[in-house]
Amino acid sequence: MAAPSRYARSKALFDALVDLSDAAAQWQALQAADADDALRNDVWALLQAHRQTTRIGAPIAAASRAWQPPAEPLKPGDRLGPWVLRGDLGEGGMGRVMRAERADGAYDQQVAIKLLRGLADADALARLTRERQILAGLRHPHIARLLDGGSTPAGQPYLVMELVDGQPIDRWCDARGADLATRLALFDQVGDAVAHAHARLVVHCDIKPSNVLVDADGQVRLLDFGIARLTQGDSPDMQPALTPAYASPEQLAGATPGTASDIYSLGRLLQRLLADVPTGGLRGQALQAVLARAQAAEPARRYTTVGELRADLHRLQQARPVQAWPPGPARRRYVAALALRRHWLVLLAAAGALAMAGAFTWGLAQQRENARREAEAAQQISRFVIRLFEGADSENGGLRAADTPVRLLLDRGHAQLQRELQDQPAQRARLLDVLGTVYENIGQLDAAASAYREAIALEAAAGPDRRAQEAALQYKLAFTLNRQGHYEAAAAAAGRCLALREALADVPPAELADAHNAAGMTLSNLGRTAAARPHLDRALALRRAQFGDAHNQVAQLHNNLALWALAAGRPRDAEAQARQAVAIGQALPALPGLHHRRLTVLAMALMAQGRLDEAEPLLAQALAQARARYGADATYLHRVLRELGLLQARRGQWPAAAATYREALAAADQGGDTGNPVHALTLSRLADALAALGDAAGAEAAHRQALTGLRGAGDPLGEADAQAAYARWLQARGRDADARPLLQAAQDTRQRLLPADHPLRRTPADTP
Repeated sequence: MAAPSRYARSKALFDALVDLSDAAAQWQALQAADADDALRNDVWALLQAHRQTTRIGAPIAAASRAWQPPAEPLKPGDRLGPWVLRGDLGEGGMGRVMRAERADGAYDQQVAIKLLRGLADADALARLTRERQILAGLRHPHIARLLDGGSTPAGQPYLVMELVDGQPIDRWCDARGADLATRLALFDQVGDAVAHAHARLVVHCDIKPSNVLVDADGQVRLLDFGIARLTQGDSPDMQPALTPAYASPEQLAGATPGTASDIYSLGRLLQRLLADVPTGGLRGQALQAVLARAQAAEPARRYTTVGELRADLHRLQQARPVQAWPPGPARRRYVAALALRRHWLVLLAAAGALAMAGAFTWGLAQQRENARREAEAAQQISRFVIRLFEGADSENGGLRAADTPVRLLLDRGHAQLQRELQDQPAQRARLLDVLGTVYENIGQLDAAASAYREAIALEAAAGPDRRAQEAALQYKLAFTLNRQGHYEAAAAAAGRCLALREALADVPPAELADAHNAAGMTLSNLGRTAAARPHLDRALALRRAQFGDAHNQVAQLHNNLALWALAAGRPRDAEAQARQAVAIGQALPALPGLHHRRLTVLAMALMAQGRLDEAEPLLAQALAQARARYGADATYLHRVLRELGLLQARRGQWPAAAATYREALAAADQGGDTGNPVHALTLSRLADALAALGDAAGAEAAHRQALTGLRGAGDPLGEADAQAAYARWLQARGRDADARPLLQAAQDTRQRLLPADHPLRRTPADTP
């Protein structure tokens, strides 16, 4: 026998608790129930909603008696409470639908009245009364509202619904010749409405084109939400109100419908919308994969939630791989082709830059003694770029160029350099520098750091003449490691860069400013704020002298000074610096990838002062910008999400915080931002959320994984934070002996690294 659906379990638990005396009794019984935390949260929300009163309950409850069809049907001009009937709108499986208008003089309003059939006994009507609050509470811009209810003089129940003037979605699209993007946008509105209802445990049960209208403003309005479920109830003897062409296999078999049934119907609706739209190539195949998963015969093989279906369609529109595409060689080719399409400009720019550099160098070389050597270097660079793409379109089973992902091409080039140019270290170093930059641009930070280190070793071995080149590579390495949270290694690279540039003659001010900035940032992240501040002040002075006050380079220094102030435990100073950075940036032409980072830092400064209401809209804006720029698989998306999760945690919104942290970790995983201290600290925050939700096993696993990722990784303060968090968790469970060494280690690290007036110099047990 199949396990009960989530809807059935939630409803059964709600029914068992709804008649208890008060909210406290309901809460105690809910905590003792055999249910996971997510299910408890859903049922508690329903119980809270049930305690609110509406004017729908009384008239429907009064109709809780057996109903027989009246001898004479209602006609235009008849009145039902404050409503006067004006004419028929249609008739279907759930009953007759009539247009009506307000007739008591209170105000003017036109509505649709549904005269329900099938509620033939008092039990069914009582169930309608119990569930009406959920339907009345569905407030969403794409759902037609339930406004009122009652019974006719003959006892037939009716519901008063918002009247929507529009066309069925398929007819609206066909009449206008709507393109694929328009149809998918309208379908996304439908999905948003259904997801909203599912989150409140309401299932539609009859999604079809005639129940999805598009109004005069081009907005979707979904009709009859939950009404089919109300008329069917739990009785096997009652015929469900459904449309066979859009009903799921389990509905047709007479089983109780759940959210999976709605997902199937959404798949059928999407198939209808796409029927007359040409979709070929990879996008067409991806759409077919999405439709196949949504309409799988077995509910377990469908999308788990409407959100997953919508996310796949968003990926499709962004030319990213859909999750519905089944695994295997075909998927690998599909993913590779999309990756190359997304990043072709990066590769083309890199190849073009190399070719231009080679041509320019060759031209200069004609006037110098080393003409032959430089010409050979240019040829080697050109050969390298060409051979990077060799193997594409081969007749020996090689991947086609359009199917080859950027990472594969770069790895192929990296392996090539391991074998070649052994006698020309300068050229190898130049090419490794290019590879590292492209690796970093696509989020492959480990590979970027490896390429930079190889190039640094070659330049260092070349002698004093290559010190400038080594300094530039040390700078790049420092920021790559800093982004990953390997602060000790980053500080070493930044220190070497600064030492090299200060020893060189005629170093451009911009390069010296970069070196001081790198030193200041990495020392700050190690807690060495007193040593860091002079470097940041020097970098700011150099950039102001070069660019003036209103420049993005200057704004970035203010942003870094804000981060310094946060590290020093001075959130008010952090806010002042962050606001300066944001103000300068807003007055200048937009630079992609900068503004959302500055908004995030400002939000962090406000959160450090407990001003969560001010921080929240800034994080929402930063998150929207990061999504628009990077999609779902970027380092920067991870960083914004982890701060949003922290805000939710500080408000006690633990389910939301856990979900946000998981999304942050997923973004990090897709963007290659894993296996580093920043990722580990997000795991530590997730552990706190899981602990608050009562998931002891999940919390301990996340704590341990975080400590493993931080141990010896070059972020001692981050490791201390994770140790203190795990220790608090252990203490809360009475495991003081296990907690004590972690608390001591965290305290020792903080007292060793942080300034004496820093708030975290308190003992870890007192740390909030």
